[in-house]
Amino acid sequence: MTVLQDADAIANDRVIEAGARLGENFRPRATRFLFLRHGRTSANHRGIIQGHKNVPLDEVGRAQARAAAGELCASALRPKRIIASDLSRAAETARIVAAALDQRVGAYDRGLRERSFGPIEGTSGRGLLWSGDPEGAEPIAAFVARCAKALQRHLAEETVLIVAHGGVLRATAALLRLPLTEVDRANAVPLLFRNEGGSWSLERLRA
Repeated sequence: MTVLQDADAIANDRVIEAGARLGENFRPRATRFLFLRHGRTSANHRGIIQGHKNVPLDEVGRAQARAAAGELCASALRPKRIIASDLSRAAETARIVAAALDQRVGAYDRGLRERSFGPIEGTSGRGLLWSGDPEGAEPIAAFVARCAKALQRHLAEETVLIVAHGGVLRATAALLRLPLTEVDRANAVPLLFRNEGGSWSLERLRA
């Protein structure tokens, strides 16, 4: 399976470093939760940096969201609550999933937004976005701290579904000291984070 790596997803060292530091105080009460990156956008497909820009899903992205909803419907571990980033690509993905599950999105949280890349948003620059802080961009440490605060707030109950962004997924994995594969980082792949005996694991959700 070949996964296209979009422009927002290059390099990761500084995210891992920040997650390792902040992870000492990151203690979700939930022992399991679900995560879904939004469906594809035209910017993902063309390698355009999105950040805080509101970019809608394209038709492929909507089909991906529907497919993810089907996987969640078929799973024995269905979400009890759905929380989404307020950016349109995540919010629309969450609504598609919620409708299929006969639920509503419980909250749209700005804290779950993608990292802001400032003046380079909307460009096709492919610099080392996740190993440094481009001028005007949200610092990586601040971004990971923001994600940690939002996640801590929502992961107070079991089996919450977080619908957000590739960067938020990177931050989540870094906080829990877990590696990510290319498949994990793909658009609209339902993931299960699970804590067993004090050790977190990550796997693709299976029906």
